[in-house]
Amino acid sequence: MHPTNYGQDLRFSDKDLDRWEIPHTQIAIVKKVEGFRKDEFLFSEDTLNRIRFFYGEVEDLPYQENGLEGFYRFYIATPGHLLPPKWSHFLPRWSQRTVWNQTLWQWGVLILLLLLSLLMINLVHRFTRLPRREANQHDVHSQAEAWQGLIMPAVIALICVFYEHLLISIFNLTGSVGIASIVILESLFYITLAWFGFMFRQFKFEVQQCLIYLHRILQMAFCSQAISLAYY
Repeated sequence: MHPTNYGQDLRFSDKDLDRWEIPHTQIAIVKKVEGFRKDEFLFSEDTLNRIRFFYGEVEDLPYQENGLEGFYRFYIATPGHLLPPKWSHFLPRWSQRTVWNQTLWQWGVLILLLLLSLLMINLVHRFTRLPRREANQHDVHSQAEAWQGLIMPAVIALICVFYEHLLISIFNLTGSVGIASIVILESLFYITLAWFGFMFRQFKFEVQQCLIYLHRILQMAFCSQAISLAYY
C-alpha cells in the first residue's frame, strides 16, 4: 500500500472495524470490547510487548522528511513541568549524558531526593521521640508512643506521593527507571498505609484508655464532693 493512501485507509466506521494495522508494519490498534476503556481504540498488547523490537528495527534508518530528528533523546533529557524545555540547554553538557536512558542530572536528582527523604525521616523520628524521653507517667508514655506510631507512617506515605509526582511529572524519569520508581514508591505507600491503619488501632485503644481513666477521676471527684457535702 502506498503511503499516500494512509488517509484513505483511516476513513472507517467504528461499527465496521475492530482492528487496524499501520501499513507496512505490525503495529496494531484494536478496539476494546470490555473493561473500563470499552469501545476505545488502543495499541494491542502484542504491539506493546514488541515495541522495543520495532524500535530496534528502525533505529538506524534515516529520518523521513520533516521528521523530528532526536526528539526522543530531547524528551528524556529535558525536565517535565519544572522548567521550559529550552532551559535545559543551560545545563552543563556532561550532565546530559545518559545512563540507562536517564541523564546524569536526573540521576543526581534521584540520589539527592533519596538522601533528603532519609534525613527527613530521621528528623521526624528524633522529634517524635522527645515526648517519650520526657514522659515519666505510664499513661503519658503510652500516648506518646501512640502519637509516634501515627506520625511516622503518615510522613513516609506523604513523601512517597510527593516524590512520585516530582520524579515523573517534574523531573521526567522515563523508561524502566521511571517504572521502577513508581512501583517502589507505590508499594512503599501501601505498606505504610497498612502500617498507619495498624497503629491507628493502637492509638484508638490508648484514647479509650485515657477516657476511661478520666471517667474514673471524675467519678472519684464526684464521690469526694458528695462525701464532703454529707459531712458538712
